[in-house]
Amino acid sequence: MTMTTPSATVDHTTAEEEEEAEGELALSAVAGLRVNAEKEDEEDADVHLSSDILEHVFSWLELPDLVRCSQVCYMWRKVVLGTDALWQHLVARSEYFHREQIRDLADYPPLDGMRRWCGRSTAKHIGLVRHLTRVENNWRQGRCSITRHPLGSGAVTAAILLGEFLIVGTTAGTVVVCDQSSLEIVNHLQEAEEEITALAAAHTSTGNFLVTASEDALVRVYDCREWGVIALVAHDAGLVSVAVADRYIISGDDRGVIKVSDVHTGLTLATTVAHQAEVNRILCTPNGFFTTSWDGQVKLWSLLSHASTPSSHTVSTNTHRLVLMNAQHAHAEGVFASACAGAVLATGGGDACVCVFDPETGDLWRRLVGHQAEVYCVDTNGTSIASGDARSEVFVWDARTGICLHRLGSHIGVVRHVQFTGTRLVTGGDHRRLVIWDSTTGQRMHTVHRQPILLKSFLVNADRILVVGTDWPGIVSVSYTPRPPPPPPQQQQQQQQQQQQQQQQQQQQQQQQQQQQQQQQQQQQQQQQQQQQQQQPQRCLRDDDERQEARRERSGVIQELR
Repeated sequence: MTMTTPSATVDHTTAEEEEEAEGELALSAVAGLRVNAEKEDEEDADVHLSSDILEHVFSWLELPDLVRCSQVCYMWRKVVLGTDALWQHLVARSEYFHREQIRDLADYPPLDGMRRWCGRSTAKHIGLVRHLTRVENNWRQGRCSITRHPLGSGAVTAAILLGEFLIVGTTAGTVVVCDQSSLEIVNHLQEAEEEITALAAAHTSTGNFLVTASEDALVRVYDCREWGVIALVAHDAGLVSVAVADRYIISGDDRGVIKVSDVHTGLTLATTVAHQAEVNRILCTPNGFFTTSWDGQVKLWSLLSHASTPSSHTVSTNTHRLVLMNAQHAHAEGVFASACAGAVLATGGGDACVCVFDPETGDLWRRLVGHQAEVYCVDTNGTSIASGDARSEVFVWDARTGICLHRLGSHIGVVRHVQFTGTRLVTGGDHRRLVIWDSTTGQRMHTVHRQPILLKSFLVNADRILVVGTDWPGIVSVSYTPRPPPPPPQQQQQQQQQQQQQQQQQQQQQQQQQQQQQQQQQQQQQQQQQQQQQQQPQRCLRDDDERQEARRERSGVIQELR
């Protein structure tokens, strides 16, 4: 983390307008070309535009328009289905592409009937686009399946996604590592003696690391390859929050103290009393990190190796300086929630206000007023801000102007968590209910009724909502993955025949196993009989010897008596 001078704000309106104008020009060009293609023969249409020009024009189209263009003429179909870059572009523009690690293309088989039009890679990208489209339709139509996955180690207190893993912290001090796709338990990390309060992920050049904070005043760093503890950071009080920036760990405890430590060694680089109450949230930015607290303050810090500005408050160690760049008493009561994305940092507090800050300088831009109760959750996607309060209301604000775009009210009780995911907004509250909204129009898409736990928070990825609660030791998965279609009758008959053959093979194997067991038993019986037959003559000889000895003894006794 290094301090940089605040750069002047750049107006992107011109670039956006030019991009929109170019897109509209491409659409109008497609409309005109389509009319000409319909009027003229296919051979004449092929002459007008080369495949390079068509590819450039088609790259501006969305999926429905691209599919329509493939139905105009042979040349257009050949360009659309034979250009891998078009489908790669559609995948890259997917609203979840930056949020989720999409599975390997090997998991998506080529679509039937595409070999004559496109190569194997293009067919796989088309299959991926089809999968994402089906997931999007399931989101909009509310087609989902709900499953429970118990963990059996205390109620969940924190959860994060780390690569292919879902990491969960519990009240029992256990960290449970699950496979993100199947939610099967991979590992149990039982190191903490008290409740896990916060989790963070560290991505460095040497690998991925998991950072945990707990009420036993210790920060633990785990190597994600062997899941062993490689570093410890000790506080004098229970930990509340933790975050990772580059190779630095920032941790805050319930006495208002923050520490900056090295992620590989656990060495404390700087420490200071940051707030008069517990540090309940730490947010990292390119220029440093923000801390929020129950004292209502929002502060911007930076860890520097050179002199700070004269107005800054500096806490020095041997090698580093922790510099307070800005401090804002933004809320009259405690800060309950905070979120940062792009050029927007938003906080919600007990004074029923939402405050918007500049992440680069820490300056308070504006105060959004409209809530009539405490704001318990907030999220932002860089252009909009969503906030939920204790009176069951959710507000959607324009981050640039501060205007309230939508006022949503389908909850009963406190709204505990809100999260943007592409063009959707997912909200959850106390009444065991999840609501999915269209964040652009404010329309409710559907409601997941009576999810079976008391909601604490949730994680949203491309095709699933992972819900954690305070009253059940496990995770609830709300999946929007499309179910595979039923096979045609011929395939069903083939599958039934294959199943019958497999059953017959299993029966034959069982019969063979039974015959082998019977043969083994017969062999054992024969061996026992042979042993008994061999032992009988020996027993007879021993009996004769014993009788002769007894006679000798008796005869000797009789002679003595005589």
